[in-house]
Amino acid sequence: MRKFILDEINRLEGYKTAIKSLHWDSKNLSQHKLCDDIATAISDFQDKISEVEQSISGRLPLNLLKGKPYKVKSLAEFMEDVLATTTRFYNKLKRRNDSYIGMRSDCESFISDFQRLKYLVDFTLKESLFRRTKNALTESRINEDQTDYVIRDGINEYHMNASELSSLISESVQKAMRKNRIR
Repeated sequence: MRKFILDEINRLEGYKTAIKSLHWDSKNLSQHKLCDDIATAISDFQDKISEVEQSISGRLPLNLLKGKPYKVKSLAEFMEDVLATTTRFYNKLKRRNDSYIGMRSDCESFISDFQRLKYLVDFTLKESLFRRTKNALTESRINEDQTDYVIRDGINEYHMNASELSSLISESVQKAMRKNRIR
C-alpha cells in the first residue's frame, strides 16, 4: 500500500472520530442527524479507497490503521478542512498512472457529496442561529407607549428599546457586508 494512500485512510479515520464529537455536541436535531450523514459519507469513502488501493498494491498490513487526530473547532471549519484535504489527495491521484482512474472517480464523487453536505451544514447552522437569536429576544411592555426588548445570552440580560435594537441589527448587517467585501 502506498504511503500517501495510507496517510489519507488514517486522516479519514481521524475525521470519523472528530465528526462523532461534533455529533454528540450538536445544538439541534437537524445538526445531530446531519453529522450522522457526514460520518457515513466519510466511512464509505474510506472503505472505497482502501479496497481500491488493495486491488492495486496489495493488502493493508494489520495494525497500520491509526487515526490521525483532528482537533475539532466547529462543524463549518471541519467541513472546509475535509474538502481541502480531499482535494489535495485528489490532486496527488491525478499525478499517478491510469490505475488510479477509479479512485479519482470515487474521490470526485465524495467531493461532490461533501459539497452538498456542506451546503446543508451552512443552512442548518444559519437556521439554528436564527432560532437561538429569536428565542433570546423577548418583548416586555414598560408602559402603553414603549416596548422594551430583552436579549438574554445565557449569562447576561440586555434591555433595549426598538430604536436601539434596530441600530444594533443594522450595525451587525453592515459589519457582515464589509467583511464579505474584503474576502
